[in-house]
Amino acid sequence: MFFQKIQMSLFLSLFFLSFISVQAQEKSPIKRLETLESRLLILEDYLKSRLNHLQKTIKDQESTIGKLQEENQILQNGVKKHQEQIKRLEEDILALKAMLASITKIDMAAPSEKQESIAEKPSEEQLKKKQYQDEEIAEWAEQFQSPLGSIRMNAVLKAGKSEKPEADSLLIQALEDKDRYIVMLALKSLSNRKSRSAVYPLLSMLEKEISEMSSSFLSALQSITGIQEDFPLQGNKEEKQKAVQKWREKLKKSGF
Repeated sequence: MFFQKIQMSLFLSLFFLSFISVQAQEKSPIKRLETLESRLLILEDYLKSRLNHLQKTIKDQESTIGKLQEENQILQNGVKKHQEQIKRLEEDILALKAMLASITKIDMAAPSEKQESIAEKPSEEQLKKKQYQDEEIAEWAEQFQSPLGSIRMNAVLKAGKSEKPEADSLLIQALEDKDRYIVMLALKSLSNRKSRSAVYPLLSMLEKEISEMSSSFLSALQSITGIQEDFPLQGNKEEKQKAVQKWREKLKKSGF
């Protein structure tokens, strides 16, 4: 392209130099006119040739861009299809895990008399249990402290089916579980319950570092609030803070 510009400049320079020389040398006006017309025709042919070349180049580039856009669309459709398949598989796995958790026998052995006499301070599980006034939810909270994922999932499953508002706090606690399927179950339950108490915890989690569950948190937040505001899941800290502020304003207007 650079050399083509130089070539064009040289051609035009030579043309105008010849134009000046013709005016200086030719004495007959008719001769000068004929010479100039001849030179103009040469220049016109050259410019037409350059124009055709540029038009062809643009057309080729547009064709290439069109093909790339088509390929990109095919790839995006493929990714979307695979994501839908993964989502369906995860839902199937979640359903199976929930079914297994629901039939898991929970053996919460009572402490022996010796252990009770030794224990001077309440355990962490007992402290968690005391946070809930409802005995049933307190029992689920105790189960949720189990190292076994099936027992924790069973607790979340029961909390999700409960109509007691206090169960929401246990489901919100489950959002930070290390088992992604427990998190998925908690999100699903909170979405179905339209839990208003989960709105700001979900927004807070979106503001944190990037997580594989971020898109699920956003979907749950949108489902609960009915607000279809986007969120920069892969954005930097500043972008996320701006998005959170925007979400807070919309939540306030919507009465949350």
